Amino acid sequence: MADATFPKLLLRGIALYLLALETSNRQPTAALFCDAQHVQVTAIPLDQSPGSALFPIQIQEMLENQGLTPAKLDAIAVSMGPGSFTGLRIGIVLAKTWAWATGCPLIAVDTFESLALAAIQQDQIANETLVHVVVDAQRNQVFLGSYRRTEVEVLATGEIRIIDINGLATQFGPDSWIVGPAISKKTLQDQIQRAPKTQSRLITPNAKLVGDVAWKMFQAKLFSDPFKLVPKYVRPSAAEEKLAAPINR
Repeated sequence: MADATFPKLLLRGIALYLLALETSNRQPTAALFCDAQHVQVTAIPLDQSPGSALFPIQIQEMLENQGLTPAKLDAIAVSMGPGSFTGLRIGIVLAKTWAWATGCPLIAVDTFESLALAAIQQDQIANETLVHVVVDAQRNQVFLGSYRRTEVEVLATGEIRIIDINGLATQFGPDSWIVGPAISKKTLQDQIQRAPKTQSRLITPNAKLVGDVAWKMFQAKLFSDPFKLVPKYVRPSAAEEKLAAPINR
């Protein structure tokens, strides 16, 4: 549903539009922003495949609902992972093609940073508190990224890692937060209970969170080259690992 403040924004004069895409999980979403204000969001049904042709159609309909064409966008942002291999490829190719065809800036958003920022804003997490983002990596493992809130931004404390769930509790220090979609896994909940003085929140990747980060990057002109941007996979896909494995004769 469109934000009720949207007509007022148009009265200011020239409005700036940003389209954000999140395709790193099972339910791809797109969100439209106008002058930093969230206008509308669309999500593909869970019973559809990540590569469903329905997603681009939904995006087109969302723009038409606001009287926009692709050429009128001032920037397009996309979640760069880690996450679903297929989903990330689809989202990034769509965003790169869009940016190349229209000439609008391309913004690549760290999926984990968007989740950490959402938790910080929703729970008013204090400065210097560690926020651990966990996303299911299959094989009884998770992707783990750690972030620290400062006065002006969210800073990564290191590279995103792959951790076995059974040993995850040792990664969490006291008074930290654990957030992300993997919180719903029972095995992870057991690990959180073993971690001293930690708090947790279930947060699922979505395009609105990507847009919140992307708007700040847009203002700072932190753009990506459409010809060089690649997904952040952290590790090879199962097919790539199988191809690289030695053949036993």
